[in-house]
Amino acid sequence: MATLRKLLLLSAFVASTVAVPVQQNAGQCARYCTDASDFTLRPGSTYTYDYETTTVTTVQGGQEKTQIQITAQADIEVLSKCELSLRVSKVSKFVALQPGTI
Repeated sequence: MATLRKLLLLSAFVASTVAVPVQQNAGQCARYCTDASDFTLRPGSTYTYDYETTTVTTVQGGQEKTQIQITAQADIEVLSKCELSLRVSKVSKFVALQPGTI
């Protein structure tokens, strides 16, 4: 159980250190875009989605399980026909050492 807890804490630490905001670079355009785009998104519009995922992890040969649930709000802003911006906010993380207790 202690090994699983250490693995979980290490995973959470690594995820938090690599999760950084993306800086917009106004001088750089999309690398590729075709006129035959299937998307009909309007520039200037923002589309908001609620995101939720639950993952249950186990260690082979062990009986212990850990459940991680993450919820967030994803805002997709249409900058131009070929460029979108993704902003993730209201992120919450719940961890349960016994699945089904979240």
